[in-house]
Amino acid sequence: MLTILRRFGSGAFLSLAVVAPLSAASPSSQSSQSPPNEVLRGPGTPVLSMAFSPVDHLLASSGDDGSVRLWNTRTGDAVRTLVDKGDPVDAVAFSGDGRRLATAGHDGRITVFDPQSGQTIHTFTASTFWCLGLALSPDGKLAACSSTGKLSVWDVESGNQVQSLTTWSGVLAWSPDGRFLAAGSTVIDLWDTATWRKAKTLGGHAGEIRGLAFSPDGSRLATASIDTTVRLWRVDTGERTWTLRSEGVAFPTRQGITGDPVRLPVLAVAFSPDGKRLVTGGTDRAVRLWNVDSGTLLETLTGHTMTVTGVAFLEDGKRIASSSLDHTIRLWDLDRAAD
Repeated sequence: MLTILRRFGSGAFLSLAVVAPLSAASPSSQSSQSPPNEVLRGPGTPVLSMAFSPVDHLLASSGDDGSVRLWNTRTGDAVRTLVDKGDPVDAVAFSGDGRRLATAGHDGRITVFDPQSGQTIHTFTASTFWCLGLALSPDGKLAACSSTGKLSVWDVESGNQVQSLTTWSGVLAWSPDGRFLAAGSTVIDLWDTATWRKAKTLGGHAGEIRGLAFSPDGSRLATASIDTTVRLWRVDTGERTWTLRSEGVAFPTRQGITGDPVRLPVLAVAFSPDGKRLVTGGTDRAVRLWNVDSGTLLETLTGHTMTVTGVAFLEDGKRIASSSLDHTIRLWDLDRAAD
């Protein structure tokens, strides 16, 4: 059974259950049914977000129970629990150097940690509502929170607000060089962090954008949307390079498979360390690997039983991590999946 969950302001989920989909395989893709080489299990709660830092091979995950956990991706062991406060934690983000970890959730507060020691650096209220999006600057000195109609930027050390921008956005990403802060709604606004003026707006999605990722060199931006597409953009010109669509899933009926395969929302996207591949995940429960230059679907990894909420490449790009509402984080060995 495929279950789609939608979060509302109260923190509750609306669950829609439909008949289990059958995969409609694309001739240009490969599908891996083999299990991942590691399954990380928390306390039995949906995993809402995930972030990876190559420093000490740490993976951070946040849960619907208010927990934030750190995992060692080399051993699969839980390193520590940083937060366990009951309110859902919707977002986690590492700084570019891995020295800072920020968390945000329903209470509107941003908490910044030293992930190596687990010590709290600062906690401040960023919104009277909850933070819909969260991002740390590459140097870890600034934290950004998007809320209802506002994007606020905060100094991590002092806890002082340094900017408040009027914009609707639900997901954020900082460019690797710190020059741009991308904010996504149904369009992507690129904010110049030197002047805090809007540098450009990228449009084309027909639905809310739920995933943003800059390439390692900062030249390209990938966006994932509930309109079922993934799009790649040139940051310098704002030109859209290509639009990706999965092969979709077909639903059985009493009369058999009817109609065309249905494409479902894409919620997460990440670049490989060399910038040559993308990994995506969403409500169809699959994790997909794409070639950035050609837009070719390289691999489809299956195993999650509910919506995929986060994806990331690990270490040298030979493994992928994915988080899900099915209470698990799965680590995929790409060499093994290709066998």
